[in-house]
Amino acid sequence: MSAHKAKPSTFAYSFQDILASFGPRRQRLALVVLLVAGCISLLFLSFPFAVYGLSHGPQWSTILARFHWTSHRASEELSDTAVPVNRTWPHPRFHLLVDSRRKDANLCKALFSAAIHGYPPPVLVGYRGIENMPLDIADLFELALWAISDYRSHIKGEDLVMWLGEDSLIQLPADITVRRFLQQKEVVEQRLANAYPDLNIHQGVLFPAAKRCPYEYCNTTDSEALPESSLPRDMYGTSQKESFLETKFTRPRYPAPGAFIGKAEHVASLLKASLKALKETTEPSPIESILWNRLFINQSLTRQNHTPSFFTQLTNTITNLLQPESITLHNTTPDLGIHLDYESRLFQPLTPSSSNDITPLPFSPPTLAISPSKLAAHLYTSPLLLPPELSPSLSPFANVFLPPLKRYHPPRQDQELPPDPVDEEREVAFQKQLDELKRDITWGGVRFITNIAVPRGSIPSVLITSGGVSFEETWKGMWYRPYGRLLLEAYLRIGGRVVGEDGEEEGGEAGRRWRWNVRGGRGGVWTDEGAWIRWEEVCGAFEDKMFGEGSDVREEEGKVEKQEGGSKAEGK
Repeated sequence: MSAHKAKPSTFAYSFQDILASFGPRRQRLALVVLLVAGCISLLFLSFPFAVYGLSHGPQWSTILARFHWTSHRASEELSDTAVPVNRTWPHPRFHLLVDSRRKDANLCKALFSAAIHGYPPPVLVGYRGIENMPLDIADLFELALWAISDYRSHIKGEDLVMWLGEDSLIQLPADITVRRFLQQKEVVEQRLANAYPDLNIHQGVLFPAAKRCPYEYCNTTDSEALPESSLPRDMYGTSQKESFLETKFTRPRYPAPGAFIGKAEHVASLLKASLKALKETTEPSPIESILWNRLFINQSLTRQNHTPSFFTQLTNTITNLLQPESITLHNTTPDLGIHLDYESRLFQPLTPSSSNDITPLPFSPPTLAISPSKLAAHLYTSPLLLPPELSPSLSPFANVFLPPLKRYHPPRQDQELPPDPVDEEREVAFQKQLDELKRDITWGGVRFITNIAVPRGSIPSVLITSGGVSFEETWKGMWYRPYGRLLLEAYLRIGGRVVGEDGEEEGGEAGRRWRWNVRGGRGGVWTDEGAWIRWEEVCGAFEDKMFGEGSDVREEEGKVEKQEGGSKAEGK
């Protein structure tokens, strides 16, 4: 009986046949090619961030849509209706620090814009009660850092701090600013976790985004390390090429001075790093924009240098597949967590390069912005809408005039609070004006300074001007400017808006609440030295410059009191 060998399968026979047709060297080469191809496939499946390193054109947009680096994903991910649950900061507070080296009408306009939008009583950094305090940027940040540290019993590391520079104005309520920051922080940190899985980095401090590059860094190798803007690459059309010379058609990519926001501990780290950089500089008069760009470039270079190479990624992938728990990587490199507000949701620098992007815009009826972008064309098909919190049919004044602020802490020194109005007769005219405003003015009829170039448009919370004529023109265009005296009077009498309330439980709705830093009561400010100052002392002399000449309710009350006093004297 003859022995019969088992017939190999068709695939095995064909594969052996193919290998037999090669020489020994070609056989080894073929096996290596197959092995490398298999590893690359595993790499693409395991590391989504690796795709970004190979993609720089629109042909990858379909693949990148699954991941975090799609150039126009930010507008879709950031929604004013989605409020991230504040799990890590159970009962944080919101603090406002203001550059107050100059005591003038512009400072008071900024303070007024913050007060009527529900921001907490600010801490004036560099304020000494004189017209122009001779402090350079290093001295100013030294005071700001000292103020945060000195208020350690009030400003905790988990609290939120916003810095407002010179010649800035606010046009949206404070709760919208806080909500947008939390939303942006959540989205950005997810992107960072995907892009740098081996590095423990975060979004610490959010800066405005500028189009203009400081001259020292333009066309340099270091500037190429900066991350690309999240805005569509063709938002100004495919025929417009970005350059350092023509900035009107360039996406914002550089940190701008004038404002920033972040957790108190991150802001403190940023200020310490800035002071260190200022001590090491050889420039006689360092400029704030150059300082922030230097720190941002250093951060980008550090992240770039710590990004694993292709072969390191390949090795880690294979090792993790074979031994999933064998590698634990920790990042010990300090990272400031600087990020830019590319879409101008919080901050908008009003510069010549952004003049084509910005316009005062009413939202009733809705407006449709036209864009030449093809990559994000679907984001420009809907009309520009107000944030969900600002219903077009509601009055801007409906929620401004609420009961007096609750004081969580008494002032550090004995100060009498402004007297509450008790004479109903005096309030008739005042209340009538308020009622008329609530009835006649709606959010839909208000004109906001709007960025119509970004997808779906954006109403920035804070406007940063270059000073001079630009600031004055911006002030005159603010929606609340015509009602300034009445709004100021209402704020001083009734108190500002409190968006966060006390909540004993942690998590859930209470976990989302932000307590405003209102330890000083209402109608005043704190200095970086811890003194509480009334509004009249800081800005009383500038009210005519702010609102124009004319009497206000306090002046009318003074006249009534004098008349009453005179009548009583005559009666005697």
